[in-house]
Amino acid sequence: MSAATVSDLGLTIPVYDVGSLLNKNGNTIQLKQNLLFITPSLDNASSNDNKILRENLGIKTVINTRYPQRLRYYKDDAGAYKSESCTVENVLGVTSCHVHLRLGRAFAEGLLKEVPAVERYKLNLKASVSTNRNDPKLVDYAQRLLRPRSRVEDGLAVLVASTGIVGHIFKSVVAGPNAFPLLLYGDGTPGSSDSSLILFLLLLVLDVPGADVERVLDQIEQPLLSTNDTDKKEQRLDDHWARELKHRLEGKYCSVTGYFSAAGVTEATKQSIREALSPVAISEKSGVLVDLDPAETQ
Repeated sequence: MSAATVSDLGLTIPVYDVGSLLNKNGNTIQLKQNLLFITPSLDNASSNDNKILRENLGIKTVINTRYPQRLRYYKDDAGAYKSESCTVENVLGVTSCHVHLRLGRAFAEGLLKEVPAVERYKLNLKASVSTNRNDPKLVDYAQRLLRPRSRVEDGLAVLVASTGIVGHIFKSVVAGPNAFPLLLYGDGTPGSSDSSLILFLLLLVLDVPGADVERVLDQIEQPLLSTNDTDKKEQRLDDHWARELKHRLEGKYCSVTGYFSAAGVTEATKQSIREALSPVAISEKSGVLVDLDPAETQ
């Protein structure tokens, strides 16, 4: 199937072929088409949409970064119950990965450090008398205490606090056999969906320039912004967020490779992802990089 026909499949939800978006405005083929897809949300997907995703696009892996409606718990070695930040299941031949990058203790502690002491005390008091720590009213109160953060600040906080989860996703899911075609989706929030962060990291592995990452995400997220001009100004995405976020990662970990190493993602893991997604192959005989013909990447 040609990537150009994705919009002609009769889907009622927006689904984007990242390879097609990347290669659209330039001559450099950066990513094979028909292998990496992203949609803002699957909340409104119809049964026919699901059928098209399975049969026409041949999706083999789905990574969902939405905050869970119902948490799953497990017992650690000490016998304490902890919420699962990442679950991977195989359902009818499709690998389903539910990733919750904002559930980790380190991420929560980082957020609370930004809240004034008096407000922290009030939050702890409300939490101590609540019978449900996931009570929407309690969650909403906690969120209103947090100062608005830029996309770069938020993304850096998430990536730093969830290195272990990121490593698990890349090693056990993305670099696994038959992982592609792969579909990413989140909660449909422009500029803050964690599915965009997973895509950001995948494109870093492929050495895609930050400007191209921003261009792709802008095409995906702009339709989600409010049609009201005032709201658009408030929701405006940071122009150079991907380049700045990469710069911040390099500053904290000395390099992008340093970040992936901290996450436990080895060069072998990254190479297997490149071999699956990159239109540039390594000749087994000579070890020389060979540009594939564009027709062979579709």
